[in-house]
Amino acid sequence: NLKRRRREGEGDAGADADMREEAVERLRGVVRDSVGKHLYTSAIFLADKVAAATGDPADVYMLAQALFLGRHFRRALHVLNNSRLLRDLRFRFLAAKCLEELKEWHQCLMMLGDAKVDEHGNVLDQDDGSDIYFDKDAEDHEINIKSAICFLRGKAYEALDNRDLARQWYKAAVKVDPLCYEALECLVDNYMLTCEEESELLASLKFGKEDGWLSAFYSCLIRKHEKEYVVEAKFKDLERESCSISPSSGQMMKNNIDVLACKAEYYHQSGEYQKCFELTSV
Repeated sequence: NLKRRRREGEGDAGADADMREEAVERLRGVVRDSVGKHLYTSAIFLADKVAAATGDPADVYMLAQALFLGRHFRRALHVLNNSRLLRDLRFRFLAAKCLEELKEWHQCLMMLGDAKVDEHGNVLDQDDGSDIYFDKDAEDHEINIKSAICFLRGKAYEALDNRDLARQWYKAAVKVDPLCYEALECLVDNYMLTCEEESELLASLKFGKEDGWLSAFYSCLIRKHEKEYVVEAKFKDLERESCSISPSSGQMMKNNIDVLACKAEYYHQSGEYQKCFELTSV
């Protein structure tokens, strides 16, 4: 009888644990939904309770993310600093993003850590293995965290009026991961590269086998100074490469707002004002 009662007690404890985990998982789902609906106060309130109950790094990060989105930057920074998880690149990057929002640029760079970059955007720091990244499973479906860190370094140096280092870190960001479009946009929109440097950067990028359309778009974006027939051929390449995504995407890409803006800017730079006007009046 005693053994049976013991087994029953163990079974009840296991069932209670399962129920608690189910309740916590439900709250995590509500936090994610609240963020999706921009109900940040609700997300912060619930994420705080989940993180307190579990202490799980993923839940602490979820709380810090909710605080960041709710624009409670100092509180988010406090949570991240107290987590003792700043070795995780996600935690360190989010802490640096808080410092960016607070315009504390020197502290932002300190949070991102020491690193050097050369004129061509090659990062020269030695990885000593001290960095960790808990969410390895998501890496194939996201922009490389190290690319995001390089980009944030570039923004910090640009804010500190160090245009040379900003340029080098923007180049590093897009070289680490060509999907980091913002880095290339900063380089192009701020006229940070010569025509020769633009071509060299494009040639150095390592695109995935399924990213031919992106390579073609970048060619259109940075080769607007070439002859019209060369640029038009690049836009044709983009339409053809886009068909690798789906049969209808070639036509869709032709009418895509980014592609149209790129074409319009080319026509404007070339003095083809009528073509530019017609394209932007559609």
